Amino acid sequence: MIRDVRSKNPVLKILLAIGGWNHGSDNFTRMVATQSNIDASNSMTFIRGNGFDGLDLDWEYPANRGSPPEDKQRFTQLVETLRTKYDNEVLTSGRSRLLLTAAVAAGKSTIESAYEINKIAQHLDFINLMSYDLFSDYNSVTQHNSPLYKSLVPYDAFNVDFVINMWLNRGTSKHKLILGVATYGRSFILRDTIQTGFDAPTNGAWTPGSFTKEKGFLSYYEICSNINNQGWTEGWLDEQQVPYAYTGDQWVGYDNTRSVTIKVRYNQDLKHIFLINQNQILID
Repeated sequence: MIRDVRSKNPVLKILLAIGGWNHGSDNFTRMVATQSNIDASNSMTFIRGNGFDGLDLDWEYPANRGSPPEDKQRFTQLVETLRTKYDNEVLTSGRSRLLLTAAVAAGKSTIESAYEINKIAQHLDFINLMSYDLFSDYNSVTQHNSPLYKSLVPYDAFNVDFVINMWLNRGTSKHKLILGVATYGRSFILRDTIQTGFDAPTNGAWTPGSFTKEKGFLSYYEICSNINNQGWTEGWLDEQQVPYAYTGDQWVGYDNTRSVTIKVRYNQDLKHIFLINQNQILID
């Protein structure tokens, strides 16, 4: 598969990602418990042997979700160990340097507890900011899952602008930070069908979509279909610069071409974005 992709785009860089939300922290915690457990040579052999160009660390999250507080520093050690090993390989083999990246949290408290930003930013080639899922059905009111600008107190830190500046102000170079954009939305059941805007009372997550079949979650193509074929009403949150849609007691916040364009323009100094599509097809 990698060979087929490279035949179409020879300069494309393909990284192996390890971790993810469902993977949790346990395996990472065991790996970093002692320095001897970090087998950088084995990772390098696997990456080279399978045609990858580097490694993406998707630990969600150090010092969180059962991971002890000291894993904050141990994650830094992991990054430094891998970086050193990958750099040394270049000196001995003359091959192109393997890339090392990380997918990182966008929640303020998680960032503070999980990362020594100024240290890991020195060694990572790119930092993939998971600036989505900032709100979900655990909220009792409608909130957008990825607002560009601040939401209502006490959620004023849960927005793309805040988290980008947090990472930059703590030592991340602009050229390394990559903004994540989700091609799906988070949906709610409205408690009162008269209140259909932002901060409207809710009764939990809406029923699963026809294709994605996950409660509180709708893919972009499901949202488009609901708007185009099911008579859903589109709305726009001026303060947050993102769209939403609703019908009856159903409400969803998501990103569309307009809001993504705005985020790209906002993001021009950073130069990069990535799309998280949850195995879906983006259509418009």
